[in-house]
Amino acid sequence: MKKIILSLIIMMIAVFANAAAVNHTPAYNIINTSSTIKILDVNQDQKEELLIYMNIFNKMLKNVDECKDDNTRKVLFNNAIKEHTRMIHSTLNNKQYHQYLQILNAAVNNYRLRHNV
Repeated sequence: MKKIILSLIIMMIAVFANAAAVNHTPAYNIINTSSTIKILDVNQDQKEELLIYMNIFNKMLKNVDECKDDNTRKVLFNNAIKEHTRMIHSTLNNKQYHQYLQILNAAVNNYRLRHNV
């Protein structure tokens, strides 16, 4: 009986810890990098470049989130998307790039709905 209660307590702690970690995900981190890398089936060189480009993109989106003026935010956001897709296209082949654009499109639409950009 004690083992069952202890197991339930441990499971509850794990669930609450996971929920707390999910709630602290930055708003500007709109694409799950590890899942995207798996979906695109990239090689090691592409993976390293993608990680760099994703970090740069997240920093650009952080700047968008910190901007107070709506018009400036929209310009910064559009520039971030354009620059990011340019960098990504230089790394991926056409098939991977097309898949990535689909992922990015869904993430951007979701981001715009949440942040009114």
